[in-house]
Amino acid sequence: MNNRFPCILAAAVLALPLAVFAQDESHDEQDAHETHEGEAAHVRIRPEMAEASGISVRPAGAATIERRLGVFGELVASPDRRAQVRARFPGLIVAVDVDVGDRVERGQTLATVESNESLQGYPLPSPIDGVVQHRHANAGEVAGDESLFVIVDSRLLWAELKVFPARRGEVATEQPVHIESGTRTTESTIEHVLAARNGEPFAIARARVDNADKAWLPGDRVAARILVERVEVPLAVDNRALQQMDGRTVVFVQHGDRFEPRPVELGRRDDRRSEVLSGLSPGASYVVENSYLIKADLEKSGAGHHH
Repeated sequence: MNNRFPCILAAAVLALPLAVFAQDESHDEQDAHETHEGEAAHVRIRPEMAEASGISVRPAGAATIERRLGVFGELVASPDRRAQVRARFPGLIVAVDVDVGDRVERGQTLATVESNESLQGYPLPSPIDGVVQHRHANAGEVAGDESLFVIVDSRLLWAELKVFPARRGEVATEQPVHIESGTRTTESTIEHVLAARNGEPFAIARARVDNADKAWLPGDRVAARILVERVEVPLAVDNRALQQMDGRTVVFVQHGDRFEPRPVELGRRDDRRSEVLSGLSPGASYVVENSYLIKADLEKSGAGHHH
């Protein structure tokens, strides 16, 4: 037995203060950390120590793999919820009653214009409920046929997402999509897939964004993940379990207080899970959280024995 091993183990514990790897006094150091002839490398960790280190296990089994396509875009107001307000008759603007950002109701007076012909003042009402997005009117100016106000009802917005040609064939209507901007997130469905405007080299996938709480704004840049494939697989593991050892992908399998690396061959995967093609049996208990602590202990122990 290598006499330097207690020092190596102590260094490992100091380097990983949240992980206390200990063994029952009935097991000597070599049984805990060394590989006997014909025996797999492993560590032994008492249950209370595993719990204190945040090491959790779960049985491997069937799961749903969801492959998503990441895209970017922006939020726009629906055309039927956007209105430009112009003077009905040319004349002098004698009063302006609203400013940019004000919320207005349908029929509310935005400004008053004195007609050049009748010299009578008449109101300019808002044609929809919404928010004043642009104002191009000031008292004392002359109103012609230009737009004086733009009113936007932003309670419903559209996410317009750019899909480039290489991925166009994966995107279709009715696919679920997760949309986010900053800390805001929402779930929606692709309703239209359209050619881009002005001959741009991408398609536009459009999805509704319910904005009743006014958390989103037209023009917000968004990131989205479109669900392009959902498949049931007979065996999968949590991605947090995966570690790299000696150039192979492994998970750590538990047998009582014994944890050993098990090389696995993976298939399809998503952000959360990976399909297991070989190397693991259904129902096997594998480490999900803090598997890197076991890897670190095995590697440090192995390094000590190489001296």
